Amino acid sequence: MNDNLQPMKILAANIFSWASTLASLQLAADVLNVFVLLASLAVSSVSFWWIIKQAKNLDRIRQKEGKQPEEDANL
Repeated sequence: MNDNLQPMKILAANIFSWASTLASLQLAADVLNVFVLLASLAVSSVSFWWIIKQAKNLDRIRQKEGKQPEEDANL
């Protein structure tokens, strides 16, 4: 009777192996997603910093020309 259960044990071991492999792949995908999210946040932060820097430079140029930054808001 023990021989009758052997194929079921092999099938159960194979299913567990596949489930374990899929769980490992999902974990790897989640870790990769975290890195992609952090990279995206870094790019967004640099872009925001660059926009602020350009706005400050534009304000300095306009002040040298004798214009106030508020005058541009009326355009």
